[in-house]
Amino acid sequence: MRKSENLGLALAMSAAVITLSTAAPAHAAPTASTGAASVAVGSSAALDVQGERAAAARRQDGCHMTGAKSYVCVNVKRSGKYIKEAWVNRGNAGQICDYRGTVTVYDGRGRILYQKRSRNHPGCSYLRASVGGTVKRSFPSGRKVCGSWWQGGSVNGRWERVGTACVKM
Repeated sequence: MRKSENLGLALAMSAAVITLSTAAPAHAAPTASTGAASVAVGSSAALDVQGERAAAARRQDGCHMTGAKSYVCVNVKRSGKYIKEAWVNRGNAGQICDYRGTVTVYDGRGRILYQKRSRNHPGCSYLRASVGGTVKRSFPSGRKVCGSWWQGGSVNGRWERVGTACVKM
């Protein structure tokens, strides 16, 4: 097999893992196949295997396919209305260079309640990259948490949004 076929198989296998459980690792691939489909995985999809249901109640993941072999995901660790941390992840069939992420929490009317941008990462990562961290705040019911991935700005001064994934809390 060529390297590109191995990568496709690895991404497909990662997608199968997150389909079975919402408590998959923070850097897991999305469940959608290809195209511009959005996927949200919440606590209702958890399996009751070795505490999976309890873990899923504390975490929600949402992913957006940005190409045939690339995606952006947001991973949120929470307890009720309290969000402990949020991460933005990007998977790509090659290098991921010159990037940053933004986590935004919206209220039910679409107003921004919280926004945090990661530091710029001027180097490259291969296959997957993650940015984010602690939020440690409570938010009202009906909120939406989104993670956006940006590339290119620290080199040419123009940041390009690659994609955004959201979960409703």
